Amino acid sequence: MAATWETTAFVFHAIGAHNQQTEAYAIVWQILFLLAPLWLNAFVYMTFARMVHFYMPDRKVSFVKASHVSKLFVWADILSFIVQAAGGVMVTPSASASTQRLGMHIYEGGIGLQELFILCFLGLMIAFHVRVRKLGRPEEDALGADVGEHLQEMKKTRGALWLLYALYAVLAFITMRIIFRLVEFTGGDDPSTNPVPYHEYYFYALDAFPMLAALLILAVVHPGRFITGPNSSLRDATREEKKIKKAEKKALKE
Repeated sequence: MAATWETTAFVFHAIGAHNQQTEAYAIVWQILFLLAPLWLNAFVYMTFARMVHFYMPDRKVSFVKASHVSKLFVWADILSFIVQAAGGVMVTPSASASTQRLGMHIYEGGIGLQELFILCFLGLMIAFHVRVRKLGRPEEDALGADVGEHLQEMKKTRGALWLLYALYAVLAFITMRIIFRLVEFTGGDDPSTNPVPYHEYYFYALDAFPMLAALLILAVVHPGRFITGPNSSLRDATREEKKIKKAEKKALKE
């Protein structure tokens, strides 16, 4: 979805360049371009939740269950999406200067929320990172008992770390893009003091490029290469949990 929205945004941007009196092209371009990274954010949250379920024996990171990780942060992403969309709609060429300024402030608040959620999420990622590294280093007695099992565990740990580093990089690129947008919108609308909104190469280098880099990273280090087999789906886990609860209730009744 992130790639589709970004690509569609540039299609409308190109069409709008040849039809500069048609406001609709500019509105669609701006909204899709501003909101596309939120889909990428949601993908990172959901991927990490599956990593917790797949790699952690207790299906938790810190005190948060894997299923709760995705729910909490995807809902947080939706909140940020709504706030940013409200601000983005108000920053249209036909809106008055006061409406555009208000829209910019609302959008700034939305990306500020997005970055706050990313920082909270980063804390969970670091906690997961520490635990994964420990799991990949079993005791010496366990190593002697089953070398094959240890090697398999080391391979699994390496996969987890590769994917984790990829998610770190994606969040770094999203943060880079958020910082750019904050600088752009907080700098005012005077070209002499804030040239950023008036030169396209800024958003190509500091918004479009980070998105492209993040998408390429996830295409190369794709979660499907590492999270495979049993426990790879949170949905399956939920179904299994429901079955266990039903069985427990049935046993208690009997």
